[in-house]
Amino acid sequence: VGLGKMTQADSERFVHSLFVATENDEKMILHPKIAEAIYDRANGCPMFTQRAISWARRKRLIDIDEITNFVDWNSPDEDIFPHTLNEEILEVVNNLPENHLDALKIATCLGFAFDLNVYGALKNEGFHTSLEEVMASHGIFHQVEKNVYRWKSTAAFEAVESIIISNERREIHERIAGSLQQLSDESKGIVLYARHHAMAKQWEKAFDLYMLAGKKAEEEIDFTGAVSLYTEAKPCLSRTRAKASLKRKLSPHAALGSCYRELVRYDEAEDELEFCLDKTMEVPEDERDLAFKEIEIDVITTLAKLKQAQSKYVEAMNLYERALPTARGTKELQSNNVWLAHHVANCAEIYRKSGDLQKAASLHTEALGYRELAAKENQCSSLELSLSFTQLGTTEAGLGNQSEAYNLHKKALAIRMEQLDFYHSLVSESLNYCA
Repeated sequence: VGLGKMTQADSERFVHSLFVATENDEKMILHPKIAEAIYDRANGCPMFTQRAISWARRKRLIDIDEITNFVDWNSPDEDIFPHTLNEEILEVVNNLPENHLDALKIATCLGFAFDLNVYGALKNEGFHTSLEEVMASHGIFHQVEKNVYRWKSTAAFEAVESIIISNERREIHERIAGSLQQLSDESKGIVLYARHHAMAKQWEKAFDLYMLAGKKAEEEIDFTGAVSLYTEAKPCLSRTRAKASLKRKLSPHAALGSCYRELVRYDEAEDELEFCLDKTMEVPEDERDLAFKEIEIDVITTLAKLKQAQSKYVEAMNLYERALPTARGTKELQSNNVWLAHHVANCAEIYRKSGDLQKAASLHTEALGYRELAAKENQCSSLELSLSFTQLGTTEAGLGNQSEAYNLHKKALAIRMEQLDFYHSLVSESLNYCA
């Protein structure tokens, strides 16, 4: 249960309770000046009140007469209490043994809560032992479970954080990053790793890890989390000294565009993808090599899919018509049949949904051809072939070619029943089309 701000009367009773150790102390009298001064300074904050009284007693600025049971002001100064809670905590922290202070600084860089099992090397270096000694002497941490710790108060956490200078913080995060035993398969583990590299100003590594974590978040259908990670990646790349390739520069923007589209945040998606398109237009003609063409086509087709999601079919078709001739006409890109099939099929679906079924059928036939070549060369699975059969079959049905549509759906069904469980949704889809 959290404690709120105390009234002045509550504060006086609380201060009185701090001096009461036995039933005989119940009649103990506080000098009115003490109760008033502590309320003015702590403003009714229970923790600050308690720490400020401890401060004054430790410095013998408050005198307790055990004969008269009177707590008196024992200083010529009018101001005896610390000005901030931070000031009182730091007096304790700065008097700790060096290994204990180092442990607190490392703990601050680990975060408000941390699991020592993740940081194997730190545990082996003695950090764990020092942490337990600090817990025993000052009780700064809660041990949530074995090797999992949490700071007891935000005030203590922030106080220690305030005394770590920039270079020292960087060195600590370098040490922490190096102590991570292995990368977790979960995006959270990679994020932890990325954060420490970023705090250590190892921007290239941090960028790669944030992008990897974003990709894993997408695979987990966590597009909101992916957006956050790709956004973290952006400034990392801008702070690197090495010159980044065009693909590397655009990668977080393109990834954000795709995620925003999935989240139906179309305006933001359009901003990111238009930025990518503008950057490709700035590349001089004589520098537009194969790598550039791949980037350009990916940007244009991703933007086309966004336009399709917005039901802007004319704009989407124009973008695809701009990208596909380059894809078809580049020998090196032609060899990537799966890649070509994917983009041609996407374009076909736009034509189908816009009502141009003849054009859609032509493009789906082309995409099927690419996938058949890819399957022969073991570049794709037969399940990808079933996708083309289904898309073309649906288009032929729309054109009234029922016999051709049935044969295509039957081929898709045969592949899916061979590869998947009978109750799989794709098997059900093919059965419905055949029916």
